[in-house]
Amino acid sequence: MASILKNKKISFFLVSAFLLLIVVVLFFIFLNWSKKESSVYISGKQLTVEIADNPSERYLGLSSRKNLLEDHGLLFIFSDYAKRRFVMRDMNFPLDIIFIKDGVVKEIKADCPPEGNNPLVIYESKDDINMVLEVPAAYAKKNNIVIGSSFQISENLK
Repeated sequence: MASILKNKKISFFLVSAFLLLIVVVLFFIFLNWSKKESSVYISGKQLTVEIADNPSERYLGLSSRKNLLEDHGLLFIFSDYAKRRFVMRDMNFPLDIIFIKDGVVKEIKADCPPEGNNPLVIYESKDDINMVLEVPAAYAKKNNIVIGSSFQISENLK
C-alpha cells in the first residue's frame, strides 16, 4: 500500500513538473511573438525599435538582455504627458535615454551605466513627455541627436 502511494506521489510530481515546463515554454514563445516592432527616424537616422506600450513591458524594459544592436532601441509610448522616471535595473550594458514630446527630443541622459536589482540613480525627465527611446550608449552623440531633434514613428507600426 505504501509503495502504491509513493508511486502516485512520484507520478503526480512528474506530471506537475511537465505541465509547468510546458507553461513556461509557451510563455516565452508568446513573449517573442507578441513583440511589436517598428522603424523610427530620429534626426533623419532610421532605427528598428521594439515598442513598450503597456505597464509590464515598460517595467521590464531592456533588463537582463545581453546586448542591444547598434541601430536598434526600445521605444516607450505613453498615452498621456507626464514626467517620466527610468532606472537601469538589472541592465548589462549602458544606454542613452532620450525623452521625446510630440516628435521632438526634449532631453537626453547619455551613457547611463547599468545597475543591479536595487538601482540608486533615477533618470527623470524635466518636462512632461509622451515617449522615451532607449538606445545603446553614445548613440545620440555619434548620430548628432540633440535637444530639438525631430523624431517620427514609421507608419508600419506592427
